[in-house]
This record gives sequence, C-alpha cells and structure tokens, in this order.
Amino acid sequence: MVAKAYFKEWIAFRGLTQRRVAERMSEHMGKDYGEDLVSKLVNGKLKRGWQRNHIEAFAFAVGTEPGNILNPPTSEDELAIYRRVRAMKPDEQARIRRIIEAASDGESTVSVA
Repeated sequence: MVAKAYFKEWIAFRGLTQRRVAERMSEHMGKDYGEDLVSKLVNGKLKRGWQRNHIEAFAFAVGTEPGNILNPPTSEDELAIYRRVRAMKPDEQARIRRIIEAASDGESTVSVA
C-alpha cells in the first residue's frame, strides 16, 4: 500500500500551477518533467508508483522537504507555535492546552503532548 501524499494540497498552498511545478521540477533535476507527470502524481495515476526522484523534484518545486509531502501543508506560523509548545515542560504544555480549551469552549482537539 502506498502512503497518501498531498501533492494537490502543496500545489494549492504555494499558489502554483501544475505547469509551473513541472517547470521547477525540470530545472532542479536537469531532466524534462512534463505537466503530464505532475498531473499523474496529483491524481495517483502513475503506473509504477512514485519514484524517489519524483518526490525530491516535487518537494523542491513546492519549497519543502521530501518527507513533508506525506503531510498536509502547514503555515510557518503554525509550525513555529507547535515547536515552541513542544519545547515546553509538560506542565507548561498542560497549561497551554487548558488555555486553548477554554478559548474554544472545551471543544478543542489540539494535542500538544
């Protein structure tokens, strides 16, 4: 089973077109990656599945690390908050969790532990 990748979401998050992603992939790898390949990545239509060079080139084209393609894009602000909370001591994390839950009337699904 192939893991889910968020190709379409990363393209939209960066405000790119499939054509521009293909151009950036080609520039980065020194090989012609057509818009058709990007379309197949986005739509899960590659016959042999993803290849490492496809993932690396795609990640470069959308400005992220290859492993990040397996997760939905997250804004830098959200990442900065997440990193700060993760660096806190457990009691400080619990305090932040209580603040978030109070601010959202206890309906929070935030997990910072």
